[in-house]
Amino acid sequence: MKNLFTIVLITLISGVLKAQTFPRPDVCKACVEDTTGGYISIEDTLLVNPVCNYEVLTRAHLSGIQQNRDTISFFPNNLKALYHLSGEAMGHCIPFQDLAYSPKTAKASMNLRRNVAPEPQPQNIGTKLATENHGRALTELLYGTVKIYCGTTGSVGSMKGINKPAVYWTVIVTPEDKYAYWMPVTGPKIGYEFLNDQEINIPYEQLVANLGFDPEKVIQAK
Repeated sequence: MKNLFTIVLITLISGVLKAQTFPRPDVCKACVEDTTGGYISIEDTLLVNPVCNYEVLTRAHLSGIQQNRDTISFFPNNLKALYHLSGEAMGHCIPFQDLAYSPKTAKASMNLRRNVAPEPQPQNIGTKLATENHGRALTELLYGTVKIYCGTTGSVGSMKGINKPAVYWTVIVTPEDKYAYWMPVTGPKIGYEFLNDQEINIPYEQLVANLGFDPEKVIQAK
């Protein structure tokens, strides 16, 4: 009887987990959506890249980060050596800091299929970091809650079967404004100071045209 109960329990848990991931062929042929770990992601399983991710960033989350900063690690994994040898940074779509309010969400932020892709370090600490700090500032200082969409697109090569994206992009949605950032990984405008350059900070409609889909429609915000 105990064994039967265990089998039933495992079956139920498996069903729940499967229900949290499902195909998204409307975004790309190999795309899968995952709703676990404190954020929603759409991943291209062939390119091994995040295509469109979504988080609700709150002041409470950022407060939780301060309390847990000393107890949450980056959770080592077997692909970190590959990144180190390649010279590429582990570029997070949704930054680790935004999701470090609990061990579960912090670990999910480090998923190298759902939320991380190769990124040149100068951009990782340049325009990409600038967008992340902007989102946190809007949350902490003004609104208390903002919605953030982010992802990658294009290709500038491959790293052992993992696509190296040509562009990182971010959209920050507040109750009053919408900020869209298009960040190529090459070129002269990858530094932190270029956040508000007109080639980086673009109209949302242009970002939608560049991507070929509308992030707000692809992921139904909750």
